Amino acid sequence: MVRLRLALAAMCALAVAAACSPMGSPNDGSTSSGALNAEQAALGPVGPTLGGQRVGDVLGWLASTPEQPQQGNVRIDTYLVQLDGRPIVDARVTLDTDMTNMSHGKYLVAADPTGNGHYVGQVHFLMPGPWRIIAVVDRPGNESVNLRFEFNVIAP
Repeated sequence: MVRLRLALAAMCALAVAAACSPMGSPNDGSTSSGALNAEQAALGPVGPTLGGQRVGDVLGWLASTPEQPQQGNVRIDTYLVQLDGRPIVDARVTLDTDMTNMSHGKYLVAADPTGNGHYVGQVHFLMPGPWRIIAVVDRPGNESVNLRFEFNVIAP
């Protein structure tokens, strides 16, 4: 009986440790990712954004219309450039959208290229609260890149 309790306690401890440890990077193994330095941030679009980041050789920003995302339909603009500042114009961008505190299931939106590194998709936010968008960037001859943005959606 003591051995059974010890085994159960060990299994519980392993389960807790596994749940608390990262399950891999959302950046698909890219060697460099994270916040932008000042030089990289200067390459971003003019005006407010929901954030910017670097994953591998991709710099990306997310902006919304309206400026503060609201419950309902929102235009999401993903702006992508290479490290040297040249716009990425040959990508396929998919917006993977969900709440961070309660999943609403898989919701993918294709973002259409609108020119000069911009990819726009129409997203529907079901309710106010904490949301995240993962912009999945697929380019010919390159590994897929995931840019993760978290922000709050407000009531209209």
